Amino acid sequence: MESFGKILEEAREKKELSYENVEAETKILKRYLEALESEQLDVFSGETYILGFLRNYSDYLGCDTDHIINLYHAKILQETPVPEGLLKIKKSAVFVVSMVILGLVVIAGLVFLGIWGIGKIKENRVDDSPVISLAQQIGKTYMVTSDPLKQRIYEGDIICVDADGTELSVSVEKTLETLSLRTPIGVQEVELGESLDIDFNGDGIADISLYLSDVSSKDSSFGAEVRMIKKERQVTDDFVDESSILSVSDFSNSTDQLVLIKSNRAFPFTVSANFRGACLFRYQSDLKASVEDFFANGDKLVFTSNNSARIWMSNALTVKLQVQGDTQVTDIAFGKAGQVIVEDIRWIKESDGSYKLVVLQVD
Repeated sequence: MESFGKILEEAREKKELSYENVEAETKILKRYLEALESEQLDVFSGETYILGFLRNYSDYLGCDTDHIINLYHAKILQETPVPEGLLKIKKSAVFVVSMVILGLVVIAGLVFLGIWGIGKIKENRVDDSPVISLAQQIGKTYMVTSDPLKQRIYEGDIICVDADGTELSVSVEKTLETLSLRTPIGVQEVELGESLDIDFNGDGIADISLYLSDVSSKDSSFGAEVRMIKKERQVTDDFVDESSILSVSDFSNSTDQLVLIKSNRAFPFTVSANFRGACLFRYQSDLKASVEDFFANGDKLVFTSNNSARIWMSNALTVKLQVQGDTQVTDIAFGKAGQVIVEDIRWIKESDGSYKLVVLQVD
């Protein structure tokens, strides 16, 4: 029988691509690429992952993906063992031959139905539009790595991340008005223009950061455009790290500060940026890696910090910030059109032990 793994291997070698090349382009880890080519299917945690990776890899190499999928199903049928009960039945030679013929007829019927079903899927498919069919129910699988991945995803797609050798995954449940992701701990939703750190398995550690840049309010088949990146696995705190809060004496020479909140304790705060025009915007939350993107009129960005956030903006007049901490909300507008501004939003500890959340302009 023709081997789908051999077809993939020959296609890759013909294009003179290494596993590292393919991994960088498709975000499919090298060990999964090797497993597909060698047909070592026990490496995968389920058929959903096999079909997703197989479809992605075949499409990338320019192979006949439907043919590849058919060969995969044929391999599964061929390797499926005969039920033990049938092996124990002792019948005459005529009866045994009849059973073999009947089995071949059943298998041929299943293969015919599979080919017919795939043909119907191809007939109903519209170029450059999502497939509302078995193909979409299975969906494509995307492996998120430390390299940013910009992708339009659809209902039924799978998002994976490798966390310390353990493969974690969530499925796309809805792409209408908001993006809903089905995780082992329930459904998590992302609003348009929102940047969200997502915990896949409820262990208190953010696994990826996802930004939703486009989603339809009328048609779920339009999908959702996202930008995703794997996060360094570090435990997220529900409290503010007191040791990282600077005291008021550290800012004795700074008079240009806007006080947003005064409190007897420090707590996490959320920053919402609403854009009224073109602006290059970058932020760094709690000294983590900075995130940068270009925004246009109507875009929105949301992120949460425990202690501090530094914000860069290329066109200050276009940005309106809203800072929410506990039950207090403050609106902030900055600068002039075309003005480049860098601001810090951070907690400062006063000499009397109280705290204030302030905005400081950085030179």
